[in-house]
Amino acid sequence: AGEVVEYLAEVGKPVARGAVLARLRTRTVEIALAGATAELRRRDAALAELVAGTRPQEITMAKARLAAARADLVYRNWAVDQADRRMSSGASSEDEAKLVRLEADRSAANVSALEAEVSLLEEGPRKEDIEQTRQQLATQQETVAALQDELERHVVRAPFDGFVVREDTEVGAWLTVGAVVASIAALKEVEVEVPVPESFIAEVDLKSPVAIRLEAFPDDRYEGDRTVVIPSGDPRARTFPVRIRLENVLVDGAPRFMSGMSALVTMTSSRKRSAMLIPKDAIVLGGAQPTVYVVDPSEGGGPSTVRAVPITIGEAIGDEVAVVGAIKPGQSVVTEGNERLRPGQAVISANASQQDR
Repeated sequence: AGEVVEYLAEVGKPVARGAVLARLRTRTVEIALAGATAELRRRDAALAELVAGTRPQEITMAKARLAAARADLVYRNWAVDQADRRMSSGASSEDEAKLVRLEADRSAANVSALEAEVSLLEEGPRKEDIEQTRQQLATQQETVAALQDELERHVVRAPFDGFVVREDTEVGAWLTVGAVVASIAALKEVEVEVPVPESFIAEVDLKSPVAIRLEAFPDDRYEGDRTVVIPSGDPRARTFPVRIRLENVLVDGAPRFMSGMSALVTMTSSRKRSAMLIPKDAIVLGGAQPTVYVVDPSEGGGPSTVRAVPITIGEAIGDEVAVVGAIKPGQSVVTEGNERLRPGQAVISANASQQDR
């Protein structure tokens, strides 16, 4: 969370994965990180000092202090003997002798302390102290890493290649955790979603390429792959969504296929079936049921006449469509001017061979 101090996302512009979309105010985190980094350096130096052990000069200085203390102890012991003799001869009091003994005891204690100090310096740091300092250093390293990660999270980056489709904040706005900064569409690949009736869903061939024609580019044909059936259908329409991946094309830096476009999809059925195919232009719509005008040749050599045949429309394949009705293979159907025909009307075929299916 934080205040937006820089906003770089722009609607319609492409962004690469990792590109900066926005930066948040980071002053507080930077101060905490500086303090944690300084403490990390201090603990690192402390560990290095322990691992290096005692310097020879320190041991030499400690031994010199010990030698001086031992010499002082010899003198203090001699002073005690002298004080005892004077007290025995009555030349000094008992209090004076006690004072001399106290000085001797203090000198002896100093010698013991310096002997222990020299021993510790010669042995060097304990393994336990080194390990404890090493663990403290590791803990501080994790603290610094956490603050560095928090600092990085104040920079919002694009999670993938795409195009900015909406700006969701601005400079000066306060963003909470999880707030949307910008909406990005990943258009390197697009998904074409087709609602397939449940009666045909088992026949969808997931391995074969899929022919796709976009209404925005009706003269172009594209091929999709990696077909996936989504196992959650529409209970009212009785259809299941089928998604086909289509590689996008960039034209002058802009994606050719955009979210929300309409497409006509031709899919391969995994079950082979025979079907009657006729040209799409032969179908007459607008009545109670789609019809086709079939050409009946005259037996006496006169002009041919047409007959309206009701049909049920099936799957489309290119410019042709599968139909069910009273049509036989080889019969001619009318593809031009059929909207104005009436049953029994005489017709002349300009090129009958092109009308046969």
